[in-house]
Amino acid sequence: MPKRLTPALATALVLLSIMILAFFLDMYPSRRKESGRFKIHEVKKNVSSIQTTIAYIGKLDSIPCRIYLRKSDNRPLAKKDYFFSKGTLRERSKGHYIFKPESPWEPIEKSWSLAEWRFQMKERVKKKIHTRFKNPKVAALLSGLATGNLENPYLSYHFGAVGLSHLLAISGFHFALLTFFLASILKRILPEKPLALALILLLGTYFFYMGGGPSISRAWIGVLLYLVGILFGYRTTPLNALGVALLFALISDPFVITNIGFQLSFGATLGIILFYRILEEKFTLFLPKRPYIVLTEMSTLDQCGYILCAYLRKGLALQASVLAFTLPLILFHFETFPLISLFYNLFVPFLFAALLALFLLHADMLVEPIASFLITLVEGTPRKLLFKINTVQALILGSAILGFVYWRSFRTRKKKGCKTSPSH
Repeated sequence: MPKRLTPALATALVLLSIMILAFFLDMYPSRRKESGRFKIHEVKKNVSSIQTTIAYIGKLDSIPCRIYLRKSDNRPLAKKDYFFSKGTLRERSKGHYIFKPESPWEPIEKSWSLAEWRFQMKERVKKKIHTRFKNPKVAALLSGLATGNLENPYLSYHFGAVGLSHLLAISGFHFALLTFFLASILKRILPEKPLALALILLLGTYFFYMGGGPSISRAWIGVLLYLVGILFGYRTTPLNALGVALLFALISDPFVITNIGFQLSFGATLGIILFYRILEEKFTLFLPKRPYIVLTEMSTLDQCGYILCAYLRKGLALQASVLAFTLPLILFHFETFPLISLFYNLFVPFLFAALLALFLLHADMLVEPIASFLITLVEGTPRKLLFKINTVQALILGSAILGFVYWRSFRTRKKKGCKTSPSH
């Protein structure tokens, strides 16, 4: 194993150990807490088939919790902190709490929060999107991508059933697309350092608009370190950027380690950093690379076939590197894994990238057909294809695939060794 991977693997082991131990150590607060200061970080609208509620997400003193209220015009505004003299703290799951106030919301003077501003801005964005697109499902999907909160429970269910719910959560994928889109426009008028400063300001505004969720904070810190490096003439490594984001998340909220989204986001990114290049090299045994000179001599049909094979090689390597850490976490939390996601994740993210780019360019004539196709594809997946595997089946399947890959690798090396060995 190359020496350069030693610190990376050590970081991975420490990260996984923290994640696993967090579920077994008794590090959570008492349920008996009945009063305290509630600092609001975010306000979300939760829509179900039964009713619509408003969720206030924040901390009761130092305890992360949520308060749910029925949708009402007289709801408390999330512009300040509030004090509750009496209430009930209930554990929804390990490390996640719901607080039910039993006293009036007492606003605390000289306190402030951006949560209400974010909520109102997102509501305005949603209204504009619903005005632009008459198809309610298309408007709901695009509103979810623009605000980070998909309010259509049926779409959420169908995307989750085929293993594509990660595309609906704002993460590094969306930050990378937005950065590329803005840089493509601004680099025509700005040199490198002013461009980096402009991107910091624009993406910083986007970060404050979206809120500081675990995947959003990780993506923002990674992009910020890269852009600051351009300003001051140094280049950070992806592993260092991930480490800084992890430390920032743990210092600001130690209980975030119990958040499933946090675990999957950091685990997926760590897997890509550590294993993507190695796995892509392994997949060249099945989908080999060709020199440029050989490509120029191919027919147009063969060139198209090679491009497709190269796309598959990179897509398979990316999926395998992501699943290196996220698959154990998915099986631990949900005990099943949808196999159809392996197929859908090869091409649906590309369609999402095209959808977002066209949406930002206001190419609505193309946006609506692509969004409708994605929704139909996800909702129309035959039930026979929605089979899932459990932990034991995943271990057997994973062992078989790894065994086949290493057997094929061993055979290829053996053949190369026979060809290069001197004849007697």
